[in-house]
Amino acid sequence: MALKVFVKISTVSNLSDARYCAGMGVDQLGFNFNPSEAQAISPEKCLEIFNWVAGVQCVGEFGTMPVEQIALIQQKLPLDMLETSVIEHVEKVHAFGKPVSVRIAISHPAELTQLKAHLSYLDELAEQVVITSDLPSLYEAITEKLTYYQGNIRLIRAFDISVDNLHHLGNFKGIELKGGYEEKTGLKEYGEVMDLLEALDVD
Repeated sequence: MALKVFVKISTVSNLSDARYCAGMGVDQLGFNFNPSEAQAISPEKCLEIFNWVAGVQCVGEFGTMPVEQIALIQQKLPLDMLETSVIEHVEKVHAFGKPVSVRIAISHPAELTQLKAHLSYLDELAEQVVITSDLPSLYEAITEKLTYYQGNIRLIRAFDISVDNLHHLGNFKGIELKGGYEEKTGLKEYGEVMDLLEALDVD
Protein backbone atom coordinates (compact mmCIF):
# COMPACT_ATOMS: atom_id res chain seq x y z
CA MET A 1 0.00 0.00 0.00
CA ALA A 2 1.24 3.51 -0.80
CA LEU A 3 0.23 6.93 0.47
CA LYS A 4 0.06 10.16 -1.51
CA VAL A 5 2.21 12.14 0.95
CA PHE A 6 4.93 11.42 3.50
CA VAL A 7 3.35 10.41 6.83
CA LYS A 8 4.87 10.20 10.30
CA ILE A 9 2.92 8.75 13.21
CA SER A 10 4.14 10.15 16.53
CA THR A 11 3.95 8.75 20.07
CA VAL A 12 3.38 5.14 19.02
CA SER A 13 3.01 3.22 22.26
CA ASN A 14 1.47 -0.10 21.31
CA LEU A 15 1.87 -2.89 18.78
CA SER A 16 -1.62 -2.41 17.35
CA ASP A 17 -0.82 1.14 16.21
CA ALA A 18 2.58 0.12 14.88
CA ARG A 19 1.32 -2.79 12.80
CA TYR A 20 -1.76 -1.00 11.51
CA CYS A 21 0.14 2.11 10.45
CA ALA A 22 3.03 0.16 8.94
CA GLY A 23 0.50 -1.90 6.99
CA MET A 24 -1.13 1.29 5.73
CA GLY A 25 2.20 2.39 4.27
CA VAL A 26 3.24 5.22 6.60
CA ASP A 27 6.86 6.31 6.29
CA GLN A 28 7.82 6.77 9.93
CA LEU A 29 6.76 5.55 13.36
CA GLY A 30 7.78 7.83 16.23
CA PHE A 31 8.39 6.47 19.74
CA ASN A 32 8.38 8.97 22.62
CA PHE A 33 11.00 8.13 25.24
CA ASN A 34 10.53 11.23 27.41
CA PRO A 35 9.16 9.85 30.71
CA SER A 36 7.61 13.20 31.62
CA GLU A 37 5.26 13.12 28.62
CA ALA A 38 2.05 11.21 27.94
CA GLN A 39 2.33 7.96 26.00
CA ALA A 40 6.03 7.61 26.78
CA ILE A 41 7.44 4.18 25.97
CA SER A 42 10.33 2.27 27.48
CA PRO A 43 13.23 1.12 25.30
CA GLU A 44 12.39 -2.47 26.22
CA LYS A 45 8.77 -2.24 25.03
CA CYS A 46 9.88 -0.36 21.94
CA LEU A 47 12.28 -3.16 21.03
CA GLU A 48 9.44 -5.68 21.32
CA ILE A 49 7.42 -3.65 18.82
CA PHE A 50 10.38 -3.38 16.44
CA ASN A 51 10.42 -7.16 16.18
CA TRP A 52 6.91 -7.13 14.66
CA VAL A 53 7.13 -4.31 12.11
CA ALA A 54 9.13 -3.87 8.92
CA GLY A 55 9.42 -1.50 6.00
CA VAL A 56 9.03 1.67 8.04
CA GLN A 57 11.52 4.09 9.62
CA CYS A 58 11.60 4.19 13.41
CA VAL A 59 12.14 7.62 14.97
CA GLY A 60 13.21 8.14 18.57
CA GLU A 61 11.29 11.13 19.95
CA PHE A 62 13.24 12.63 22.85
CA GLY A 63 11.62 16.03 23.31
CA THR A 64 13.59 18.06 25.83
CA MET A 65 15.56 15.12 27.23
CA PRO A 66 19.29 15.74 27.93
CA VAL A 67 21.72 14.68 25.23
CA GLU A 68 23.31 12.18 27.63
CA GLN A 69 20.02 10.28 27.96
CA ILE A 70 19.48 10.37 24.20
CA ALA A 71 22.94 8.85 23.77
CA LEU A 72 22.16 5.95 26.10
CA ILE A 73 18.83 5.06 24.49
CA GLN A 74 19.98 5.37 20.89
CA GLN A 75 22.79 2.93 21.63
CA LYS A 76 20.26 0.31 22.77
CA LEU A 77 17.88 0.50 19.82
CA PRO A 78 18.12 0.29 16.01
CA LEU A 79 16.57 3.74 15.52
CA ASP A 80 16.62 5.22 12.02
CA MET A 81 16.29 8.84 13.16
CA LEU A 82 16.63 10.88 16.36
CA GLU A 83 14.23 13.72 17.16
CA THR A 84 14.82 16.53 19.65
CA SER A 85 12.81 19.63 20.55
CA VAL A 86 15.86 21.55 21.72
CA ILE A 87 17.63 23.53 19.01
CA GLU A 88 20.77 23.78 21.15
CA HIS A 89 21.03 19.97 21.25
CA VAL A 90 20.97 19.44 17.49
CA GLU A 91 24.72 19.54 16.81
CA LYS A 92 25.46 17.00 19.55
CA VAL A 93 22.63 14.72 18.44
CA HIS A 94 23.83 15.02 14.85
CA ALA A 95 27.25 13.80 16.02
CA PHE A 96 25.72 10.40 16.87
CA GLY A 97 25.76 9.69 13.15
CA LYS A 98 22.05 9.21 12.56
CA PRO A 99 19.62 11.47 10.67
CA VAL A 100 18.12 14.16 12.88
CA SER A 101 14.55 15.40 13.14
CA VAL A 102 13.74 18.59 15.04
CA ARG A 103 10.35 19.44 16.51
CA ILE A 104 9.52 23.14 16.57
CA ALA A 105 6.42 24.25 18.47
CA ILE A 106 5.03 27.67 17.60
CA SER A 107 2.61 29.05 20.16
CA HIS A 108 3.41 32.77 19.99
CA PRO A 109 3.98 35.22 17.11
CA ALA A 110 7.52 35.89 18.39
CA GLU A 111 8.39 32.23 17.80
CA LEU A 112 7.13 32.53 14.24
CA THR A 113 9.60 35.34 13.54
CA GLN A 114 12.45 33.03 14.58
CA LEU A 115 11.40 30.23 12.25
CA LYS A 116 13.39 31.37 9.21
CA ALA A 117 16.60 31.65 11.25
CA HIS A 118 16.04 28.23 12.81
CA LEU A 119 15.58 26.57 9.43
CA SER A 120 18.66 28.28 8.05
CA TYR A 121 20.73 26.99 10.97
CA LEU A 122 19.28 23.47 10.71
CA ASP A 123 19.65 23.14 6.96
CA GLU A 124 22.93 21.19 7.13
CA LEU A 125 22.17 19.41 10.41
CA ALA A 126 18.61 18.11 10.20
CA GLU A 127 16.90 15.90 7.65
CA GLN A 128 13.43 16.94 8.72
CA VAL A 129 11.63 19.48 10.89
CA VAL A 130 8.24 18.80 12.43
CA ILE A 131 6.30 22.02 12.97
CA THR A 132 3.43 22.05 15.42
CA SER A 133 1.20 24.68 16.93
CA ASP A 134 -1.73 24.76 19.35
CA LEU A 135 -2.80 28.27 18.37
CA PRO A 136 -5.28 28.28 15.44
CA SER A 137 -4.78 32.01 14.89
CA LEU A 138 -1.21 31.25 13.75
CA TYR A 139 -1.94 28.38 11.35
CA GLU A 140 -2.26 30.51 8.24
CA ALA A 141 0.74 32.65 9.16
CA ILE A 142 2.94 29.58 9.64
CA THR A 143 1.97 28.18 6.25
CA GLU A 144 2.56 31.55 4.60
CA LYS A 145 5.95 31.91 6.31
CA LEU A 146 7.09 28.59 4.88
CA THR A 147 5.94 29.32 1.34
CA TYR A 148 9.34 30.81 0.61
CA TYR A 149 11.48 28.06 2.15
CA GLN A 150 13.82 26.50 -0.43
CA GLY A 151 16.24 24.54 1.75
CA ASN A 152 16.98 20.83 2.01
CA ILE A 153 14.89 19.99 5.05
CA ARG A 154 11.75 17.87 4.80
CA LEU A 155 9.05 19.98 6.46
CA ILE A 156 6.40 17.99 8.32
CA ARG A 157 3.08 19.58 9.24
CA ALA A 158 1.74 18.58 12.66
CA PHE A 159 -1.11 21.08 13.02
CA ASP A 160 -4.50 21.73 11.44
CA ILE A 161 -4.70 18.43 9.57
CA SER A 162 -8.04 17.24 8.22
CA VAL A 163 -9.36 15.22 5.31
CA ASP A 164 -10.36 18.49 3.64
CA ASN A 165 -6.87 20.02 3.57
CA LEU A 166 -4.65 16.96 3.09
CA HIS A 167 -3.93 17.88 -0.51
CA HIS A 168 -3.18 21.54 0.14
CA LEU A 169 -0.02 21.33 2.22
CA GLY A 170 1.90 24.16 0.56
CA ASN A 171 5.63 23.75 1.15
CA PHE A 172 5.17 20.93 3.65
CA LYS A 173 6.40 17.58 2.32
CA GLY A 174 4.43 15.49 4.76
CA ILE A 175 2.20 15.34 7.81
CA GLU A 176 2.44 14.00 11.33
CA LEU A 177 -0.47 12.21 13.00
CA LYS A 178 -0.58 11.07 16.59
CA GLY A 179 -0.86 7.48 17.76
CA GLY A 180 -3.55 6.67 20.29
CA TYR A 181 -4.08 4.67 23.44
CA GLU A 182 -4.90 0.99 23.44
CA GLU A 183 -7.68 0.03 25.86
CA LYS A 184 -6.22 -3.45 26.12
CA THR A 185 -4.04 -5.60 23.93
CA GLY A 186 -5.61 -5.97 20.50
CA LEU A 187 -8.56 -3.66 21.30
CA LYS A 188 -8.09 -0.38 19.45
CA GLU A 189 -10.19 2.23 17.66
CA TYR A 190 -8.31 4.14 14.95
CA GLY A 191 -10.90 6.84 14.31
CA GLU A 192 -9.50 9.99 12.69
CA VAL A 193 -6.12 8.42 11.90
CA MET A 194 -7.85 5.73 9.87
CA ASP A 195 -9.95 8.31 8.00
CA LEU A 196 -6.88 10.37 7.15
CA LEU A 197 -4.75 7.43 6.01
CA GLU A 198 -7.57 6.06 3.88
CA ALA A 199 -7.98 9.49 2.28
CA LEU A 200 -4.27 9.40 1.39
CA ASP A 201 -4.31 5.89 0.00
CA VAL A 202 -3.17 5.61 -3.61
CA ASP A 203 -5.92 3.61 -5.29
